[in-house]
Amino acid sequence: MGNSDLYIKREDRIFFSQGTKIRKLWGIYNSLVEKVGRENIRKIVLQGNLHSNAVLAGCLFFQWAKIPTKVFGYSRDINLKSPASILVRRFSESEILETRVNWLKKRESISGTLKPVMLLNNPEISFDEYVLFESTKEKGTFYLPEYLFCSESFFGLDLLWKETSYSEFDSIFLDLGTGLTWLSALKHSSILPPVYGLSLGLKLPKLRSWLEERIQNLSFPFELSWKNIFDAREIDPKNSYKFGEMDRFWEELSKNYFKRSGIYFEPVYSAKSIRILEELIQKEILKGKILYIHQGGNLQSFTGI
Repeated sequence: MGNSDLYIKREDRIFFSQGTKIRKLWGIYNSLVEKVGRENIRKIVLQGNLHSNAVLAGCLFFQWAKIPTKVFGYSRDINLKSPASILVRRFSESEILETRVNWLKKRESISGTLKPVMLLNNPEISFDEYVLFESTKEKGTFYLPEYLFCSESFFGLDLLWKETSYSEFDSIFLDLGTGLTWLSALKHSSILPPVYGLSLGLKLPKLRSWLEERIQNLSFPFELSWKNIFDAREIDPKNSYKFGEMDRFWEELSKNYFKRSGIYFEPVYSAKSIRILEELIQKEILKGKILYIHQGGNLQSFTGI
């Protein structure tokens, strides 16, 4: 691209393209095994949108681990079929509510039957917090937080930065969903070149507020710096960067990138990231040898290439 070289770290090749979410789930699984023992993990409850990558990755991972799962979630369209909904109904129990509001009400109604798995600084932790919970009524049943956002998944990302050397690159670039992978990169900043992030689904002020409210449970050791975070809408105001959006423009761009590179950048996240990277390189905001972390998710949005 221009005078710069773009390299791709192929996290999309991990476990049915579930990528960094498998690293998060591996961290959760190992933590539970250490705390309660493998034989005491009887059921995993995945939470969130039925059609999300987090639910899909969790369903596949615990099927592989031979641990029964239940999806307690919501869907704005109960009849919509997606890879996640098809596999959930094949491999898991499911309790799906029609709106997120109804789901949150149901969560609140069962919160009294749950206790946090790990001892936290806040003794009055609520079910709204992003931590692991165990059912007091069904021993061995563990509730994973929505988006897999918790300290256990945070530590599961450590290996991402330790399994290879990054010293040859001038910068690292990744997109921010929940921001957990970006936080993990900041944690390992002493062994990494400058790390740049892209706010895609949420506008940057809202993402910043969301993240700063939730990092207290991650034992995050640094003060956050937002100077290296770009907002997709500011770089490319002509196109839409809403969460989960995959219109014809992005599908065609995804196909175009595939023809150019031989790598499939799905149109929901990674193709949008490459589009912004092109802009940043053309404006010489980023230059040299740039490494993009392709975090996976292809199974949910395959466009028929």
